[in-house]
Amino acid sequence: MSIRPILAAACSLIAAHAWAAPGCPALPPRVPMPPDAVGAPLPLPNWDAAVTQLRQKIATADPTSKHLLLIGDSITASWDPPILNMFFGRYAPVLFGLSGDTTRGTLWRLQTLDWPALHPSVAIVLIGTNNTSAGSAPADTALGVAEIIRTLRQRAPETKVLLLGLLPRGPDAADRLRAVNTQVNTLIAACAAPGEVVYDDAGPKLLGPDGRLDEKVSFDRLHLTPMGYYMLATAITPLIVQLEGG
Repeated sequence: MSIRPILAAACSLIAAHAWAAPGCPALPPRVPMPPDAVGAPLPLPNWDAAVTQLRQKIATADPTSKHLLLIGDSITASWDPPILNMFFGRYAPVLFGLSGDTTRGTLWRLQTLDWPALHPSVAIVLIGTNNTSAGSAPADTALGVAEIIRTLRQRAPETKVLLLGLLPRGPDAADRLRAVNTQVNTLIAACAAPGEVVYDDAGPKLLGPDGRLDEKVSFDRLHLTPMGYYMLATAITPLIVQLEGG
């Protein structure tokens, strides 16, 4: 028997598997993977206590409801409660953010915690600016985000994902770290996939006409004020309504 048909069939299977791989095919895994794209606990103060609190959120949430899952770092963990409830209360939001987190820590949490028990209808992902602070290359941070999307799609294929671009930081466009975040956003925008992942760069809507990030929006030019959260919620609400089906 000729080996050519066997090889052809094997190649077809490999190609089909690659095409069907969930999440961010434009940012495939590479060898070796950078640390940003490999899940692991972070050596941060109070990390264990924070993870325990997240486990408790999962355990005490209403198991009969679908939830809006907000995934990220301190920007996510610090959502202003009245604004969160005003815009998203009807979707039973669960804050799944952890202060100081990076793609590495977020990936570990999504790989190890039982968040699928929350039956999330939509997951909002906003992560990576702490990678920028730590000096990660934009391509490595972007691959970490891609791995997060793949994990979400693999563990909860019915969950739709709203992937947010990294928010602007620093006072103006000349800020070096803001420029890095912009490079990351250019890469992760390729993770958008019809019916599965929506990408949105809401950051420019937080800026003034001159491109400056006002202290009234971000008190330290990184974290948001209540006004900043109001502006962010206003920007993404139409997408949440669309993904939630009304």
